[in-house]
Amino acid sequence: MVTEKGSCDVGNASIRADTTSSVTQMQQRNVGTRNGRPLAKLGGVRAFVAAVLVASCASRAESGHDQSGAIFVVVRNGLAEAVAGASVSTEPASLSLQTDGAGSALIPDVTPGFYKVIASDGAASASDAVEVVSGEVTRVSLVLRTGTTVSTGGTSSGGATSRGGSIGNSTGGSVSRGGSSSGGTTTAKGGSTAQGGSSVDPDIEYIDVGTQVEAMRTDPTRPYLYAVDRVNNNLLFVNLESKKLEKTLFVGSSPVDLALSLDASELYIANFGSTQIAVVDLETQEVGRDLFVDTSLGIWDGNPYRLVATANDTLVFTSEDQWNDLKLVNAQNGGSIAATGSVYQPDLEASPDGKYVFVAESGSTGSKLIRFEVTDTTLKQIDESPTAANYGSRAAILSGDGKYAFYATSKILTSNLQSVLGTFAETIYAANEDGSIAVGSTRVFNGNTFAVLGSLPVSTQVMALSADKGSVYLYDTKSSKIAIVDLSKY
Repeated sequence: MVTEKGSCDVGNASIRADTTSSVTQMQQRNVGTRNGRPLAKLGGVRAFVAAVLVASCASRAESGHDQSGAIFVVVRNGLAEAVAGASVSTEPASLSLQTDGAGSALIPDVTPGFYKVIASDGAASASDAVEVVSGEVTRVSLVLRTGTTVSTGGTSSGGATSRGGSIGNSTGGSVSRGGSSSGGTTTAKGGSTAQGGSSVDPDIEYIDVGTQVEAMRTDPTRPYLYAVDRVNNNLLFVNLESKKLEKTLFVGSSPVDLALSLDASELYIANFGSTQIAVVDLETQEVGRDLFVDTSLGIWDGNPYRLVATANDTLVFTSEDQWNDLKLVNAQNGGSIAATGSVYQPDLEASPDGKYVFVAESGSTGSKLIRFEVTDTTLKQIDESPTAANYGSRAAILSGDGKYAFYATSKILTSNLQSVLGTFAETIYAANEDGSIAVGSTRVFNGNTFAVLGSLPVSTQVMALSADKGSVYLYDTKSSKIAIVDLSKY
């Protein structure tokens, strides 16, 4: 749970608490624009909640009443995309409302105390327990996964948890620290259904991981698939030879993304619940070191939510909020090098040599794919795509050779982002070595002709290609299993 604190001074925001101030006026305290969109000096969420606090404080100062608090709710799906129109309520009841286009909702004038915050979109629901404090805005993030009712737990806006050793390492067995069971390979029987309602191919093998998976990566040299479990704060080691969950490892608070070092010797884990990036030694399968990064560098702050390994032994990370910076840090000690950009709800992917970072914006009518060049000391924007259709997508996908980018429904030349080669019938989440095969959430496409080659046995946005790019691993949120799909059959 992230608590945004404020008072009737709202000192850090330097905002006057007069009764004519409005949320709109507060959000328009700009430091510039990009693509015609205003960039607020305060972070998107912070500017909004600060404005509400000011208005609330002023109102109460006039009336002589004690301060109440507020709850700011952010609702995402399993791919961390905003869920618009979700119903949000509390127990005990305060005010019921719906999320906006950014997946957020503010419940004002809440009497201090403990509440259960509930979000639902009709197909899934999630909840979390929060404490509302007088004069403060409590922020809670909820994740909706189809077919589930999930209590996500909160995240901390600052500070970090000290490991004090390799806590929670699972050795000599595959037992999840969060209680999820290890499992072997299962073969689906005829008549069962995948998440999307289609019949499951009885020849498809499944690896039972027994827990929720936020993101996955395959090792290019070792027979492993790595996955992060945000609920239990674990990294999963899935052996692709035995097709079993072999080990779980505690890596920090709310892990949401992972990236391989350029030499594939280490795995970097973005822990959204703290300022920590965990670094896992892939030979020992233990946490080698922790990087505690400065999230305040630049215009926008926020804990690591997306990250990539880049050239010159560096990392680039960004956060989850609406507007975000890109932050370049030293991969050995986490030291800050540079911060740049104002990008909207971004995903990140790096070129194979780590010299370029591709930023996929989402959730805005001005969303674009943007290319940044990475040097020893800077991040420099050098290219951007045309404005994406349907608000873009928080998924930056490159072909294995790095020549093509797949953004939302488009295939684009990475050397010239203005060169859009064609569009698919759905957003792409994985592509093979030369971009000739593209995988969407429900179908496989010919990457050259954009034609549909066939349907997937599982509907999902969480996937990873095998090291040889011949198979795709699909995480099924309903069964907590990973389907192994041979792409040569399409």
